[in-house]
Amino acid sequence: KMYGDSSDEEEKVEDPLPPFQIRSSDMKEALQLKCVRICNKVVQDILGSKENERQRVSTSAMAMEIATKIKRSFDADDELKDEGAGWHVIVGKNFAASITCQTKNHVFLDLKEIHKSFLIFKTQ
Repeated sequence: KMYGDSSDEEEKVEDPLPPFQIRSSDMKEALQLKCVRICNKVVQDILGSKENERQRVSTSAMAMEIATKIKRSFDADDELKDEGAGWHVIVGKNFAASITCQTKNHVFLDLKEIHKSFLIFKTQ
């Protein structure tokens, strides 16, 4: 796109990535990063911009609200939804899991600033 181009197309600006770690995934890298952005946006929307609100994420009710909103975001996203089952979302600080999921439909990630892990997957 040339400078001064009056094209109606708008460039999509991505939200910056928070500090994160992908523990495991078989998704394409672009989808993994999209998952990180969705998780971070939901957390930030729920916690608000107040720094002292971050402690609220430790409550189980808050974690459930985060998981529910992430699931809704994934189920509604054109790039992530399909005709199959919906997404499953587990949010926590200390948990173990053994799952069977669809190929190319799982990500296990940490958002380091809030010390939370997110296990997100689809079953068949």
